[in-house]
Amino acid sequence: MATAAVMAYSAYSSKRAGDKQAKAGRKSAAIQERKWEYGKGAVEAFQEKLTPYEEAGGESLQAYRDLLEDPSSVKDTPGYAFGLSEGRRAIEQGASARGTLFSGQTMKRLMEYGSDYFSQQYDKALNRRKQMIDVGQSALGMRGQSSVALMGGATQVGA
Repeated sequence: MATAAVMAYSAYSSKRAGDKQAKAGRKSAAIQERKWEYGKGAVEAFQEKLTPYEEAGGESLQAYRDLLEDPSSVKDTPGYAFGLSEGRRAIEQGASARGTLFSGQTMKRLMEYGSDYFSQQYDKALNRRKQMIDVGQSALGMRGQSSVALMGGATQVGA
């Protein structure tokens, strides 16, 4: 009889221990699920903030391509005409003060200035667009890294 009582008590204790383990497992799973949802929400919010940078990079890539196809379009950029006219005006005023305004040398300086100014502005325009393309690429990289980190967390949670 004592053996039956011991066996019954042992079965009861085992069941109780199993119930506690199951409860702890459910609690742990619920905590992991909350962590997953929080991480997922944080990653989605972070990725949403990257969108404008990705779009700016994409727009700059198109502008970069357009500038490569039509280098003369740099003349349409803000400030180009002003900078060109101010430089030419300075050369002309200097030449006028020296009495060489209509000389071949002044014409040569004006041509060189226009060519050099164009080249500088073209390079600057390409560099500005390249910098924005880099910003867009960085944003895409961060999106990918955050997705990988989220998936790494998902495999740990078991989702």
